[in-house]
Amino acid sequence: WLNVRSKGLHYDHYSTSGTRFSGTLSNFFSSTETWYHIVWVKSDNESKFFRDGKLISTVISPSKFYTNRSSPYWIGKIDNYWHGSIDNLRIYNRALTSSEISLLYTSDKSSGLGEWAHWNLDDSSFDNSSEKSFIDNISSRKLVVTGGTPSIDNGSWSLEGNQVYGEYELITDDNLDNFSISMRAIIANESEKHDSIVSSSQNNNKLGSWQIGMTGSTAIKFSSQQSNGSVISGDLLLSKNSWHHIVLTKSNSNEIKIYTNNSLSETLQLNDWSIEWLRVGTNRNTTNFWKGNIDDIRIYDYVLNADNINDLYQIYN
Repeated sequence: WLNVRSKGLHYDHYSTSGTRFSGTLSNFFSSTETWYHIVWVKSDNESKFFRDGKLISTVISPSKFYTNRSSPYWIGKIDNYWHGSIDNLRIYNRALTSSEISLLYTSDKSSGLGEWAHWNLDDSSFDNSSEKSFIDNISSRKLVVTGGTPSIDNGSWSLEGNQVYGEYELITDDNLDNFSISMRAIIANESEKHDSIVSSSQNNNKLGSWQIGMTGSTAIKFSSQQSNGSVISGDLLLSKNSWHHIVLTKSNSNEIKIYTNNSLSETLQLNDWSIEWLRVGTNRNTTNFWKGNIDDIRIYDYVLNADNINDLYQIYN
């Protein structure tokens, strides 16, 4: 809980024999009205406390916690009630590594841009029920997985082109006349032409449908089916085996802008536009599948500007 006088984080726990282990980490918080990412990791006789992805303190803990299984667990209440905000509570039955915590901080860090949907594509967002899906951090929109379970590599999808992909079918109330999508991707050595990161339909003949995928061994392109033929961007050169940040924006006048690694790479004018599905890891006719990594899919129902895109890019750099 919060220790107001010292701006500290107070921790408190007991051993199974009743010995109390407690203390305050002074100046853990520096200001109010600010989001902090906090992780407590208990492993053997140590507890480690992380703030915003960095280790702040290591203290002695009992080898086993005292736990009363008949007592409820409280969030936002001890003797007093929490005044502020709490979000993205995750509990693990193992000790997270420092690299895993850093990745959690990166994926949880709010852009402040008001995402319409946000799929982290990590272990914590995976719902391994009868309908395998990745849970949206913002709403109830689920990215349903087909073809198996994606491998998770350092908090991102690691795909091998083996027909594993995810998709969300838009409903009537999903208004994306103005639209932006932000994503990160790695191109694998094995990538081939037409392997796609994202696409908007299950049919490549659907008027206005589009996709972003490979056009050469180290280049991606945007392509869309139009009434006057296909519209295709130029080749956007990206290196293999490195993370790249890619953003597509679409205005209500059907102007398309594509940004790669914080730079405007292409501007196109379309006659037709359609999003029936948001598909991750495959092209429109489901014949080519992404080889490499995909991470942090963010959808917006407005057109991101250059400053917005820079804010997103700085999350990863």
